Amino acid sequence: ARRGGGGAFSTVAEAMVACFKIVDEVLVHQLPKMCYDLGFEAQAGEDDVDIAASLKAVKTRLEQNIYRTPHDVHRDVVSVWRSVHESASDKPQYKVALALSTRFDELYYKAVYIPLNAATFRPATAAATPPPPPKNVEMGTRVRIYNPLEHKWWYGTVSEHDEKGGTYLITEEVAPAKDGEEEEEPLQVWTVLPSFYAEVQ
Repeated sequence: ARRGGGGAFSTVAEAMVACFKIVDEVLVHQLPKMCYDLGFEAQAGEDDVDIAASLKAVKTRLEQNIYRTPHDVHRDVVSVWRSVHESASDKPQYKVALALSTRFDELYYKAVYIPLNAATFRPATAAATPPPPPKNVEMGTRVRIYNPLEHKWWYGTVSEHDEKGGTYLITEEVAPAKDGEEEEEPLQVWTVLPSFYAEVQ
């Protein structure tokens, strides 16, 4: 599929083609390579999570046009890494999933995320009309943050804004402590909004 000017996708279908190519690359080329490099041999029916079968399921859903957006594809692929993390974090299988997750994120960022947000990354030229400055995100705005180390998303709210640096402090939403229990310390992270790992809800 051909992309529009500046590397941007002109249709969602083009973005989905890019997603298919990434999943296919990870499944057909990267998975065997990672297994070989790490000395891991998959045991059909014995491993906690069958990485190949899980990725094939995502590929099949892409072929059947079940996904509506690239974000849905990313969510399902991340869920594969998350499943391995939860059930086999102490086994060689997890090293494969961890290496694949890093490679998948690299490919997705370059081939899908940047084209989807081409206007943000495209430099202004002298003849071009400068883009309007980004609007500040209001305090209390809900944000979804991706934690690549644990392969999961968590939700938080904007609690501070560094105007000079252009970043926002996101404080995790935590459930109120029950009687007699110690209150959980929320996660906090400074980030640009929006970004690859931070989505404004």
